[in-house]
Amino acid sequence: MKTGSFLLYYFQLMEKYKLTEIKEKNDYNITYIWHPGIIPEGIPVQQVYGFCSTKENLVTLVRERDDTRFTPPGGGAEKGETALETLHREFMEEAQFVPEEVKLLGSLEVINPSAEEDIQKHNLQVRFACKIGNLDHFVPLRDNETEQRIFVYYKDLPDYIGFINKYTSGKIQYDMYCDFIEGKINL
Repeated sequence: MKTGSFLLYYFQLMEKYKLTEIKEKNDYNITYIWHPGIIPEGIPVQQVYGFCSTKENLVTLVRERDDTRFTPPGGGAEKGETALETLHREFMEEAQFVPEEVKLLGSLEVINPSAEEDIQKHNLQVRFACKIGNLDHFVPLRDNETEQRIFVYYKDLPDYIGFINKYTSGKIQYDMYCDFIEGKINL
């Protein structure tokens, strides 16, 4: 495929996943914009998560102490960290392994003018897809936060991860991840 044809194919494919969602909360609106395949410049990254799977398509989820819900490993970006550096640090802290073959799914732009902190008024939540690297024995609470690590078949993720069913933007991220796992798209 020629470069121009490939770029046209890629942009047409990514159009399928674009989304803007507005949610009302306490009489004000929060806007969520899913940017497939990119991290827009000039907007601070607040949060990074990764959907990291085995060869059998089992995805890593973690649960923090005193919490009942599971989430993909990830968390807040530290000052000066890139999204990829945050992903690696958070995986080592929470899931206790280094993700491999990391691919950018995209980023969720959050616009919340009523937020108290500047970073929460306009930020990015970056999502990656990756493979599980060398897997060692999991030590609960090694980071004083993460109590449990489990592996869930990718089709069962909506039963564990609340944002997939709660937000249209969460569903589009999940759909894009499933299409990637199933070989329908390349990242």
